[in-house]
Amino acid sequence: AGKDPDEHADFMGFKYLLSWAKVRLADASLSDQERESIRAEVDRALAELGKVDQKLQERGKAFIFRQKLRTFWWNPEFRGGPMHIFHGYWNKPDQFYSTLSSASHGGLTGLRLFKDDPEDVHPNPRQDPRSQNTALTFSCRLLLEMCGLRGDFEKCGTTDEYLRIHEEFLQLNRIVRQSQQGPN
Repeated sequence: AGKDPDEHADFMGFKYLLSWAKVRLADASLSDQERESIRAEVDRALAELGKVDQKLQERGKAFIFRQKLRTFWWNPEFRGGPMHIFHGYWNKPDQFYSTLSSASHGGLTGLRLFKDDPEDVHPNPRQDPRSQNTALTFSCRLLLEMCGLRGDFEKCGTTDEYLRIHEEFLQLNRIVRQSQQGPN
């Protein structure tokens, strides 16, 4: 395992947001125009990282231009999984990750293997609205936290808006849970 994730949250945010650029820059079929555009995006993000710490900027350059392209963006720092990026920003992300990870990894098997008709895949509403609403809630929360993390990393000045939306989400979550419990 690497160092404490809180010490490198900005660097891990950089890796998370720019791992796509590393992959694309390694593509030999990329046109010069595409390569220049990606390089400009990388340079902009490296400049922001340099405002945080010059050593982190050097680590960012090494990650993009010199290090081996790895399968997962969070390696080698955190072998425990991608949710480590949220530590220091979001309390207890592991609950969401374990729920969503098991659903995504096991769900594909269940979606096809254990159905009477494995080809029956459609966008119609599910017959179990509680599960559907739980899935939508998880998805919205994860998106909210990712936007909060990105806004913080890119110094967009969106923290107040993120906190306002976060509080609204928590209030809505309490209302939904109370409605699921039924009348007292």
